[in-house]
Amino acid sequence: MRQGFWKLLPVIILTSTFAWASLVSGPSQRVFRVDLTGDGIAERIRLVSAGKTEMGEYYQLVVESLEGKRLWEGPRVTDSENPLMFGVWEMGESLPELVADIDDDGQWELVAPAPRSDVSPTFFRVFRWKNNSFVLVRSAALMENAAEKGLFTWTMEMSGEGTWVDAVTTAPSPGKLVVKIGKLRNGSEFQTAQAVIEKSGNGYRVSRWIEPFHPFVREDVSESPKSDSVTPGAVPLVTYTCTIASDDRRNSSGAWLGSLGDILAQDRANVHRYGVRQKGDEVDNFFTTPARRQILQSLRIVCDDQTKASILKQNCRIFVKVFSDHIEVRLAKPE
Repeated sequence: MRQGFWKLLPVIILTSTFAWASLVSGPSQRVFRVDLTGDGIAERIRLVSAGKTEMGEYYQLVVESLEGKRLWEGPRVTDSENPLMFGVWEMGESLPELVADIDDDGQWELVAPAPRSDVSPTFFRVFRWKNNSFVLVRSAALMENAAEKGLFTWTMEMSGEGTWVDAVTTAPSPGKLVVKIGKLRNGSEFQTAQAVIEKSGNGYRVSRWIEPFHPFVREDVSESPKSDSVTPGAVPLVTYTCTIASDDRRNSSGAWLGSLGDILAQDRANVHRYGVRQKGDEVDNFFTTPARRQILQSLRIVCDDQTKASILKQNCRIFVKVFSDHIEVRLAKPE
């Protein structure tokens, strides 16, 4: 996992008692209005530009009155490793996602997830408003307890598999969160669900499933296409050439990926999300979002044994054709 970077969705928050994320157009418009001091008057939490480098743009977190008086400000530096620095970089975005009383202790927390691969646990950083400033109080993932289903506890120890809180959607009341949950099994079977979780001990317990896990269905077929042409009567959604290397066979937690679909998805995540390109990688205009990259993990993959072995075990250059119901992959000539 890239712990120096945290990824969040562009959002704006407006509420008097608790706050959560909703979509707006950019970091400078990410504004949270909450009563941090408990005096019945809302304060404004927002980002201001802190500069640019070759890595990207940096933003400073500030708290101010609604009239614009500065009450507190985070560091104004171009250092992505600083836990109170936010930005939009080549390797991912780091922007506040949620401000709420997430643990029902009467205090405000600001939550910021870290960027990671499409199939690895989300690493959250939690800041608490304390003594008139935001301080880092937690940096961990919410993983399901192996001995007790539905209980998610904070942990720094994460494997490449398991069940975890993948994203926080809203905070309808103190100590209660609406979340997306991710589950990875057997190195390749990734499923998602949506649930309401409530504070319980050192974590949260599922109180209600909004959308349960759907049965996972995928079949990787190792067989030779009848020809290099497209399937008769079918037009590919996208075609591209890429080089598969060791970076594409590991998720951002460092765990090895064991299926063709996950490796193809990681390759496109490296290209589009993290700016990591191998020699021979083409930049497609299709797999630019996590949702679209999940197509690579869900469709039947058609390739010969040599191609499959090469993708799983060694650096190789491949040609990929993605159709609506399957993916065709073959080895390509090295550049």
